[in-house]
Amino acid sequence: MSPYTKNLNYHNERRLEYLEYQRPRGYEILCLAARGLSNREIGEELCISPCTVKNIFWDMYKSFGAKNRAHMVAKAIMAGIIPFTRDDYESTN
Repeated sequence: MSPYTKNLNYHNERRLEYLEYQRPRGYEILCLAARGLSNREIGEELCISPCTVKNIFWDMYKSFGAKNRAHMVAKAIMAGIIPFTRDDYESTN
């Protein structure tokens, strides 16, 4: 295993730990955002306020070094933190 791959795996594990332990709703929010839901729709789905969704996103942006929602979702998919299968996203169209 190359040092780059080893380092990448370490950072992905740390990011997943962040989602699982520091922000338990972060993973759910990220998956719903990947399906194209707005903050309001995510809030309704999880029974939390859109402001809470927004705050959790801002925390995740800082943790992952993302610039915006699309960048955050892309980083999570590329890191293997959230799944990306055609079946997950076809039902939203």
